[in-house]
Amino acid sequence: MSWYQSFIKRIHPGYVRLVSSARSQYLSNRITLAQIVRNTYGQYADAVEREIRQLGTHGLKAVQLQQLEKSLRIEQMKLAEGLTANFQSTLEGIVELGTNPSKHILIDNAKGVFKQADIEAFFIKVNADAVNYYLMETESRGLSLSEALWGISEETNKAVMGIIRDSVATGADAFKTASLLGNYIQGSGTAQRALIRQLKDGGIKKYYVPKDVSYEALRLVRTETSKAFAGGVYKGGQANPFYLGINWVLSASHDITDICDDYAAQGFFPTGEEPDIPHPQCMCSQVPVYSSPEEASDDLQEWQSDPSSHPDIEDWYRDTYLPALGGYRS
Repeated sequence: MSWYQSFIKRIHPGYVRLVSSARSQYLSNRITLAQIVRNTYGQYADAVEREIRQLGTHGLKAVQLQQLEKSLRIEQMKLAEGLTANFQSTLEGIVELGTNPSKHILIDNAKGVFKQADIEAFFIKVNADAVNYYLMETESRGLSLSEALWGISEETNKAVMGIIRDSVATGADAFKTASLLGNYIQGSGTAQRALIRQLKDGGIKKYYVPKDVSYEALRLVRTETSKAFAGGVYKGGQANPFYLGINWVLSASHDITDICDDYAAQGFFPTGEEPDIPHPQCMCSQVPVYSSPEEASDDLQEWQSDPSSHPDIEDWYRDTYLPALGGYRS
């Protein structure tokens, strides 16, 4: 059975379109964010190359190196700010994508009972709470998102300055180094190998030229988008009285046995017991499970006629739905 078949099999036929569409949009946003990260590093690469060339010499001197270090510190700050702004806006959108199926399923199942405009307003509050929960959960891991991105940008700048210092020590041509660095920062393996050869040929025995300086930022893209989407699925689901929990489906790229295999073996996790994303770069799916459209609609109709017939819906209405809308029931 393919991953997609396994994914679809766990969704009620009446909800397939909503759930699969939300995941497709999330994956598209993840790809877009990765490209934005690459582009942001590209801007940093252009700045590094430009700053080196503006020194107006083919052999960098110590005083020019100090000037360059100050300039690149400013560029590193711009890199961190650019990464943070794009991460935050994209991740907030991904959290909302996670809540969308629950919103639209409630709208469809509650026709004739609740106004669509009220449900839309209710989920504005749900989305805000889900985003806040995600941000708080991120900070609980030790670093806020902005702090993590600052650290990544700082490590990038440190690696680049180390390469420049070593290049100065070898007497390498500054313009050539600038060109190689520009391509290297943008992910060129050829440029990385050329820099290593340049340092080796210049007699540098200990050098640090990471394979891809943007790797940690891209790793964070994969990790945080997974956490944001799962958080949206969980919080959005818990705001829907017909949400039952999630099924855990292994990623198609899952090739190493780990805790995700245990989660997939268990399969279903009831509401309130959904597991956190267990490791970096996890691509497994958390498929929300709801009561069938027919059952949900019938239960709502019965509750509307007699609230005591469904205490769970009555509790949700009184304790969750009405307060979010600013209303109170006597």
